[in-house]
Amino acid sequence: MQADFFDFYGQALNKLAFDDVITLIHLLNKVNDGLKSIHLQKESDQ
Repeated sequence: MQADFFDFYGQALNKLAFDDVITLIHLLNKVNDGLKSIHLQKESDQ
């Protein structure tokens, strides 16, 4: 399954330039940081 994962994304990203890949990684890291900072409050049952 891991090989399928790398093959799938390898084919999807094979036309990106190196700089594009660096930019993508940077943006994904920012999204990841944003996801880590989300704090949702549960509504209490009333």
